[in-house]
Amino acid sequence: MQGVEGLFSVNINPKTIEDPRFPNQLSSLLADAGVSDEVLEIEILEISSIKDFERLHGILQPCKG
Repeated sequence: MQGVEGLFSVNINPKTIEDPRFPNQLSSLLADAGVSDEVLEIEILEISSIKDFERLHGILQPCKG
């Protein structure tokens, strides 16, 4: 079986992405799957429900590929 090339998107709800453990969980999932973080695009669902964008930015900073 050959790998798939290109970007892929993952839809994530704000409750999940606001969890401070999210970057480590995401990193572990990508490593287990053998996928580079450079091919991942995160789409945040229901962005209007996010209350603290500054906090969210701090949580997501380690996720940058």
